[in-house]
Amino acid sequence: MAAGRLLFNLCRRAGSAVLSTGVLATALLVGVPNASASTQAVTATKAAPAAGVAPETLPKGAADAVSVFRWIGPGQYQLDVQNTSGIGYIDTFNWVPPVNLTVTAVTSTVGGHCSLVGGDIQCSGKIPPPTCTCQAGGDLVVNFTGTGLEPTFANGYWTYYGIVGAYLQIETMTPVPYHIPSFNPNPSADLPLCKKGHKSTKSNPCV
Repeated sequence: MAAGRLLFNLCRRAGSAVLSTGVLATALLVGVPNASASTQAVTATKAAPAAGVAPETLPKGAADAVSVFRWIGPGQYQLDVQNTSGIGYIDTFNWVPPVNLTVTAVTSTVGGHCSLVGGDIQCSGKIPPPTCTCQAGGDLVVNFTGTGLEPTFANGYWTYYGIVGAYLQIETMTPVPYHIPSFNPNPSADLPLCKKGHKSTKSNPCV
C-alpha cells in the first residue's frame, strides 16, 4: 500500500511511502525554489553561527531529514527523525499529523525534547549531521498516543493506514564549518570478500 504523493511547498512538505511492515518512511526537502545544492551552503559558511539558521534562508538541497512513522500498539505511535543533511545540525522541527490522526499526548522523547502544541508535535534538540550523506546521522525519537489511525483486521489480514497529509517541517538548523561528503571515505568499502583460506595482503586486499 502506498501513501498518496504529498505536495511540496515553501514549508518543506514531505513525500511519503508506506513500507510492508506498517512503517512509513518520509524524505524531507528544505529550502526555496531555484537555488543550488545544499552542500554549497556549507562551503560558503566559514564558521557555524552562534544561533540557529532558518532553513528557508538556505539554498535548496536534497533530503535533509528522513522521518519514520511506526505503529507501536493500540493508540501508541513513534516518530523517528533522522538527520541526512549536508548542511549541519537540526535544532528544531515541527511534525504535523495526518488529518485522520489526533495526537493526544507525547509520552517520551530520546535525543531531545518534544511537546504537543496545537495538535502538532514540536521538538528541539541537536540532531547531529551524518559523516556522509549516503547514510543517516543522529536521530530524535518521540513516542506519543493518538486516535483515529488504528489498524483493522479482516479476512485474516491486518490493514495499516498511511499518513497522507502529514509532513515534517524543519524550523532551524546550525550549519557545520566543513564539507559533508556524499560517499563513504572508508577505503575498504568496495573490497572483495576473502575466499576460504585466503588472508588479506597489501597486493591482494580483501575483507
